[in-house]
Amino acid sequence: MGTFSDQVLAGLGPDMKMGIEVIALMHWLEDDQNNLMHYTSNTVPVLPTIPFADIDALWSHLAFVIDPDLFTYWMGRDDLGNTLVSILRCGGDGSHIAQWRDPEGAMKYVFAGSEGDAFVLAESSLAFVQLITMGYESIETRDALTEHPAEIWQEYQDGLWPDTQTAKIWVRGQFGVEPPM
Repeated sequence: MGTFSDQVLAGLGPDMKMGIEVIALMHWLEDDQNNLMHYTSNTVPVLPTIPFADIDALWSHLAFVIDPDLFTYWMGRDDLGNTLVSILRCGGDGSHIAQWRDPEGAMKYVFAGSEGDAFVLAESSLAFVQLITMGYESIETRDALTEHPAEIWQEYQDGLWPDTQTAKIWVRGQFGVEPPM
């Protein structure tokens, strides 16, 4: 059966290649088996994009998923697997982030909202990793990205924002980059 990241990669079409930064993040997260979990509604494994101590400490909806047929069923087309593949659940509303191979063959990461909104989130796998490790509770609209995750948290939650320092330190050490904001 392989590791979680092996299963995610197996769901990509033959012309889809995942960036090494995304693969490295999944490997880092799955090295600690406590990070792999299952949603209570089914037995499909998910891998949250930030490390957590136990399920009660998990506060972000962003999680890698294994659902290569999501867009086939969502859009009613069988020919999408080599162009558009869901790799991340990004909110409680059913929104996903997908890897998209554009007409020129470049891999990009796009938001696919549950209400039909769609836009490019990141033009590279490094920018994508930076974004998903910033500490957003969820990404359910384009507006969710206009503010720092801490500002959004303070607006809707009580208490201090649970900063994702462990993930940010890993990204900085692995790739030498800072979070985008």
